[in-house]
Amino acid sequence: MITPSPASARSPRARLRSVLMTVCAIAAVAVLAMVGLAVFAPRAHSTAIRATPAAADARGAAATRGEEAQDVPAGVGILTFVPPGGMHTTRNVGYGAAPDGTPVTLDVCFPVSKGKSRPAVLLVHGGGWVRGDKGTIGYHTVCEWLAAEGFVTFSADYTLGEQGRYPVAPAELRRAIAWIRQPATAARYGVDPQRIGLFGGSAGGSLAALLATEGSGPTDTGTRVAALVDISGPVDLTAQGQLLGHPGPGLQSFELGYLGCTAFEGCRQAAAASAITHIDPSDPPAFIQGSEFDFVPHEQGDAFAAALRKAGVHTTLRLVPGRAHSIAQLDATTRTAVAAFLHRYLG
Repeated sequence: MITPSPASARSPRARLRSVLMTVCAIAAVAVLAMVGLAVFAPRAHSTAIRATPAAADARGAAATRGEEAQDVPAGVGILTFVPPGGMHTTRNVGYGAAPDGTPVTLDVCFPVSKGKSRPAVLLVHGGGWVRGDKGTIGYHTVCEWLAAEGFVTFSADYTLGEQGRYPVAPAELRRAIAWIRQPATAARYGVDPQRIGLFGGSAGGSLAALLATEGSGPTDTGTRVAALVDISGPVDLTAQGQLLGHPGPGLQSFELGYLGCTAFEGCRQAAAASAITHIDPSDPPAFIQGSEFDFVPHEQGDAFAAALRKAGVHTTLRLVPGRAHSIAQLDATTRTAVAAFLHRYLG
């Protein structure tokens, strides 16, 4: 007589259940092994990016939403501003030409009050030097807000992407300042040519800061300006600038694309494109702001403010909590601070 073994005596259902439990156990061991590798395996780092703390993770999340807060969510930052009635905008006024001859244009947002000698602001949109537009809801609202504060605001487009690489984009915006200052333009729009300021966010902040610090001498002639507002602008595009905070690969890619370089080391035009290298005591007063976990590390603004102060330039530096980038930071409190600064130096 043969005595059946316990395994052979099991029912088919019991044998199936045993097999499934064995498979599940093997899968669980494999998952745990993979997690262990992910946690403890060494990671490769770019030499231009230091450690990866929680701040860098927050910036990475911002990067997935895009470099520029040009499409600000409703009820956030600048989109908490409600324009007053009677605002008027003249759109697509030509101020120059791109390298291929295409006209470059700007929009003009007018204060409700009339006047013949009002202060002006040139507004420069962001977008990583590759995208963005003066007509986005975010930047058009900035234009209306500044106009509501009494500034004739010129919101400019400029050449983007490969055709707009340094030095093309800043050269176009330099022409915009000269165009605003022309007697015919000043008379047409009721602008005081001696009271022109610059406002830029993100890549626009980088461009605005560069224009404000280039050159020397009086701030009421040529392409000089009398005040600068820089929100989240990268101002040091050199290899050394990559040590300021923890710039993510998304930001570095935008910067290298704008410079037309494959690496920061040896990029000859990086210093010339960086506002921080042009500072001198004749530069205009500056308002600089970033957020704690900004896509552009706030340490860029910190270093810029320190260099301006060392040169004796009046500088206002603000750091706001959170991770808002560029014009997404323009809540009521920040708008009040910016407006007070501009009124102080432009009137």
